[in-house]
Amino acid sequence: MRRSLFVSISCCLAIASVAQQDDEGGVAVSGHIRDQLADTAIADASVIVYAEPWIRDTVTADSAGEYAFVLPYDVQFTLEFGAPGRVTKRVVI
Repeated sequence: MRRSLFVSISCCLAIASVAQQDDEGGVAVSGHIRDQLADTAIADASVIVYAEPWIRDTVTADSAGEYAFVLPYDVQFTLEFGAPGRVTKRVVI
């Protein structure tokens, strides 16, 4: 049975993440990927950033399940959170 992937993002809105203006004029996005049932970090998780229809970037979570990247303004992105043996989740920002 596949276990669902719980994306814990540190902000008041579920997918606003910790989003703040970067020095380069973009938005810095960071967060944690955790197993919802076991409440543990998923170290092998990946975040794929799509600027439809292409993949713009792929980020792998570290051993604490943390990830971070910078996105430019004025573009709609889809973030895909996944890990081997887990259900993949997609969020549009």
